[in-house]
Order: sequence, then structure tokens, then C-alpha cells
Amino acid sequence: MKMKWRGVLLLAAVLISASHTAYASEQTEKGAEQTESTAGETKTDEKKQYQIGINRIVPGVLIGTVDVGGMTKEEAAAAVKAYMKDYTGKTVTLDVKGQSAYTTVAKLGYAWSNEDVVDEAMQVAKQGNVISRYKERVEIQEAKKKFSIETALDEKKLKKEVDAVCAPYDNPAKNATVKKEESGFKITEGRDGYLVDRDATSALVKEELNGWDGKEFAVDAVCVTDKPKVTPEDCKKIGEKPMGTYSTYFGTGKANYNRNMNIQNGCRLLNGITLAPDEQLSVLDAIMPFTVANGFYEAGTFEGGRVSTGIGGGICQVSTTLYNALLLAELQIDVRYNHSMTVGYVPLAADAAISEGYKDLVFTNNTDAPLYIEAYANLNTGVVTFNLYGHDTRDPGRTVEYKSQTISKTPPGYREILDKSKPAGYKRTTTVGYTGYVAKLWKYVYQDGKQISKEEVNTSTYIATDTEVVVGPKK
Repeated sequence: MKMKWRGVLLLAAVLISASHTAYASEQTEKGAEQTESTAGETKTDEKKQYQIGINRIVPGVLIGTVDVGGMTKEEAAAAVKAYMKDYTGKTVTLDVKGQSAYTTVAKLGYAWSNEDVVDEAMQVAKQGNVISRYKERVEIQEAKKKFSIETALDEKKLKKEVDAVCAPYDNPAKNATVKKEESGFKITEGRDGYLVDRDATSALVKEELNGWDGKEFAVDAVCVTDKPKVTPEDCKKIGEKPMGTYSTYFGTGKANYNRNMNIQNGCRLLNGITLAPDEQLSVLDAIMPFTVANGFYEAGTFEGGRVSTGIGGGICQVSTTLYNALLLAELQIDVRYNHSMTVGYVPLAADAAISEGYKDLVFTNNTDAPLYIEAYANLNTGVVTFNLYGHDTRDPGRTVEYKSQTISKTPPGYREILDKSKPAGYKRTTTVGYTGYVAKLWKYVYQDGKQISKEEVNTSTYIATDTEVVVGPKK
């Protein structure tokens, strides 16, 4: 009987001892942060404080292969991210026709997806009474507690990266080209090319990542043949007679030298451009930038409702001449703007202004054959001409004509600017005002000389500006 009671007393003593130990451990947790902030008061084991602090993960906990025991939540998250950065930094090679393009698993959108696992790790051995928490900690230190790292693939990021990596290795087909010579059009054959199939290549990369073993890998990119959009047979459809031709005139005096050089340069940049069927052309894209290096000069231009100067002044006469040739060819015009004030080289509503970042002339070759642009400016005679060559399928008896109609007219204002430095009675006109207009452009279609239709092309509004006169004081 004495032996039985002795066993009971021994078990009680063990439990009391464990309870006291667990309680002491809990008190150490609560005081750990204070101990860290009051270094030097007591020489407690710093490593022990680090491991059992109440705001730290208990020893023996792993996330993946990363030992996060003794870490704060922020430290554990940073440690796992550092591991994943190295893990997903493995190189992926895309082989494009024998050429190697490189990226990484991380750039392809493969990433750590269960970041909340750090919160789970923080809660280990933090629930229940003192004794249960103590027992759980002891068990974890011996057997370890492991949490898995889960990953996910962002398919949008995958496709975007494959596109960016493969783009430099595309080898587009080369269209057949034409060049106008005295003897006619000279045709040069094109060639086939190849393009990386982004979707098919992305699917192969995704398949590799779904069963990824953590090592570097390579994928053969899927390529497809790219055929020319313009063939020599297409080029042979181009007729010798222009579908549309138009000329405007400019002054040839020395005062217009810079402006005229801009007109000539604009023609140079547009001359010889060939558009495939359904291909669109932005005049701005074709002639920019407006810089001296690109052949432009400083000349007069419209700016903010006033006459000013700028690099490329006068270029709008080039776009306007082209616009009228397009109208006569009856091609598809997508974007067109009128000037803010009237110009003198075409009727009202027949102009087409261009201005960097603001106004453009854009059109599409809506025929079944290439469209060849011929442009030239004669500085001696003051003539700028555009000829548009293509496959004209219109009835030979069909003709078109464009007429301008003035809807309203606003006379220029008048403003005097006093200059006290001038003598009494002084008067000088510094700015000539512009008359404002609202005008319509009409298209008339004739078949064998008989009008068959009339339609509005555009309505254009031109602002009126003031005539400005500098005057001296009154007598």
C-alpha cells in the first residue's frame, strides 16, 4: 500500500514540476521582448530568448525546407521569399529555330501561393493550457513540424513573358515590292518567313511547369510559316494610270525657302511607300520626327490660333495634297482634321492638317492590290504632286468631283495694343486677322457624265482671329 501511494506522489511531483517549467517558459515568453530592449541588465541566454518569445515561431517548425523556428512572422516570410527567389530563379531556355532565348521560372509567372502558411506556423504551440503547449513544443523540437510551400502559375504572365522573349526571334515574311521607274514598275520578289506561335509555345512551357522538378529546363518553341501579304502577282495588278492625282502650289521666293524645303522633305519621306491590301498608313508615323536631323527646317506654322514658327512648318500642304489625291482615288480615309485657320492652297474643307500628338491623316488601302505612293515637289515651279497607283476596278465611265460650300462666315476681330514708347499717332499692324468659316465638302459622282449621287464628305470649322495693331498714345 505504501508503494502505491509513493507512485502517485511521484507522478504528482512530475506533473507539478512540468507545470512549473511550462509556467516559467511562458513567463520567459512574455518577458523576452523586454529583456531584448534592456540589454545588459541581466545576462540571460539570448538564443533562448530568441527561440521562445511569444511573438516568434517555436523551434522545430519548417516551411518547406526553410527552418523558421525562432523567427518573427516578418522574418519567416522574408526567409521563405528568399528561398523561393532562388528556387524560381532557374533558367528556362526557349529554342527558336536553333536560337536560344532565355527567361526564368519566376518571370513565367510561377510563384509562392500560400503565403498565409506563415500565420499557421505562428500559431503552433500557442493554443491550449500551459502544460499542453509545453508538451507540444517538446514534441516539435524532437520530431519537427513541417508546412508545405504551395505554388501557382499565372497564365497571363506566362503568355506575356513568352511573347516578350520570343518577339526578337520572329522572322516575318518579306513582301514583294514595286518601284516606279521611267520604263514602268520594277517588281522585286519577297520571301517566306516564320513566327513563334505564342499560344502553342506557352502551352508547352505550362506543361513543363506543372510537373516541374526544380531544375533548369528547355522548350522547343513552336514556329509557323509566315507568308508574304504582297506577291509579285499582286504587284502586276498595279495600273500605269494613277487612281488619283492632285497638285497644289506654293511660292518660290527666297522668303519661303525653309517652308519649301519642308514640303520637299515630306514628299521624299512618303514617296515610294507601298501599302498592302487592308494596310493602314499614318502620315505622321511615316514622316516624323520633326527634327533637323530628319531633314526639316523651321518655318511658319499655326499654333494656338496664331501664326508662329516651328520645325516642319508647311508640312500640312503635303498632307493636304495627299488627302485630295485619296479623295479622287476614293480610298478609305480613317482620320482627317482641318486646320484651325484657313489655308490658301485648297478650297475650304479640302485641307488635312497634321500636328505631332494632335492631328494626323490616316488612311487604308481598301483595294485588292498594292497601293504605290508617288510624291514630288518642284521647287522651281512651286508645284507639289501626289499620284496614287493601284488596281482601279471602278467603271471607266465613273468620275468624281469635290465642291466646297461655305455655311457661315465670321469676320476677323480688331484689337489695338497701346505702346507708350511710341510717338503720338503711331499705328502699325502686327498681325493680320483671319476670317472664320464653317464649310462643307461635297462629293459628286458621275456616270458617263451624268450625276448619280451627292454626299457630304466633312464639315470643317475655322476660327476667326483678331487683327492686332500697335498704336502710340493719343494726340
